[in-house]
Amino acid sequence: MIKVKKALIISVGGSPEPIVSSIKHHKPEVVFFIASKESYRQIEETFDGKPSILSQLNFKPTYSIYIVSDVDSIDSCYEEAEKALNEIRRTFDGEVIIDYTGGTKSMSVALAFLAAREGLSLYFASGVRENALKIVDGTQFSRLNSPQLFLWDAKIREIKAYFEYGLYYIALMTLEDFQKEFPALVGKEAILSKIYLLCRAFNAWDDFEHELALKILNQYRVEYQKQVIFLEKVLGRRRDSSGYEKAIDLFYNARRRAKVKRYDDAVCRIYRTIEMLAELRLKIKYGIEGSDVDPSSLFPAARNFCEKYRDRQDGKIKLALTPKYELLNILGDEFGKIFLNRRDGLRNFLKYRNSSILAHGQ
Repeated sequence: MIKVKKALIISVGGSPEPIVSSIKHHKPEVVFFIASKESYRQIEETFDGKPSILSQLNFKPTYSIYIVSDVDSIDSCYEEAEKALNEIRRTFDGEVIIDYTGGTKSMSVALAFLAAREGLSLYFASGVRENALKIVDGTQFSRLNSPQLFLWDAKIREIKAYFEYGLYYIALMTLEDFQKEFPALVGKEAILSKIYLLCRAFNAWDDFEHELALKILNQYRVEYQKQVIFLEKVLGRRRDSSGYEKAIDLFYNARRRAKVKRYDDAVCRIYRTIEMLAELRLKIKYGIEGSDVDPSSLFPAARNFCEKYRDRQDGKIKLALTPKYELLNILGDEFGKIFLNRRDGLRNFLKYRNSSILAHGQ
């Protein structure tokens, strides 16, 4: 790859003067011309009595010419401009700028789209105007005209789409990259800060960092009241908590994973949700720790059932998922009855979980 300071992509129209002015202003080492079947001739040849563009330069850049097949088609213009950009990036290492002064309106639109998509600086020739259509020769100067609002709006829409789909991490990473490449416009700082903090909060929540999520969302408590209250319940900080919010939270986390087709992750989270529900039920309603059951307070049938699961090494009674629900059923609990009534269907689900690479599969 050849190192250069600057490469220019520039469209060519019927007048060479603004093209010459732009090239002289930027002094690129590499120029890629986007031209029509007619206008390309003026790049290298005397055309319509005027000297060629290249002959009017006081330096000799490396250059290539891309001919647009249909100058009134945005797609055709964009295709050639994108080819030019790809060639620059394959061959040269340096800043890339775009000038859309010359050529048809479709050429200008295509170059503006390309600059906006790639975050490139966009220029055009300005100067003293003879009328609404023509600039007086000799007064041209190159003016930066990057579509900042367009780029801002497009990127924020993309970030919001990720956010609304539950892809909080991707939304956050996209925003962080955007901040590095494109500082906030004047007057947009507060909006950017809010979007950034919300992405951080919901990404933290998705990673079960409930404390951090609550700390951030508390700044927007009025707007996100339901979410703040639910997080407080998950963290056990509200008297009106049912105690089952952690399992509910995990269930919705699993649904978000399934929504983005991360099915192995979703299945593992659903499995843990089912197990957590049994643990919480035993603890909340009966004061029983499923990982260390004290059988002394249980009636004989329940006590005898639990004794089968006493660990020989540490002497503790540890119940796995199905035994927890079986104990609940012995205790006459509806959670246990519902689980056992649906055990066959759940067995198939558990089989999928166990065959996952995230469990026991290969």
